Amino acid sequence: MWEEPDNLQYLDTTGLPLGISRTAAYDLQTVPFTKDHFLFSFSDALIETKLNNDTYLEGEELIRLVKYLIGGRPTPQLLDQLISTFFERGGNKIRDDLTAVCFDSL
Repeated sequence: MWEEPDNLQYLDTTGLPLGISRTAAYDLQTVPFTKDHFLFSFSDALIETKLNNDTYLEGEELIRLVKYLIGGRPTPQLLDQLISTFFERGGNKIRDDLTAVCFDSL
């Protein structure tokens, strides 16, 4: 997930996940990354774990949550807030490893 001012969007992640095949080929993508941008990267456990209300934190629901949490600009607490919200909503039923990182410019 990448944010340009006022335009939170998913980057193209089609293709084989890393580590599945030694012969997999990937297209190089380049996007601007200035002080106005941030990149949030996560493993599939975040979007494939059923929450308490029988929904998943995916697609527009994830975008709405991130927009709500950043309130106009990401803070150092964004990652902690997002993961805490995930577990509060039922992510404690997770059956997979969860990895999440957030990159911001200095």
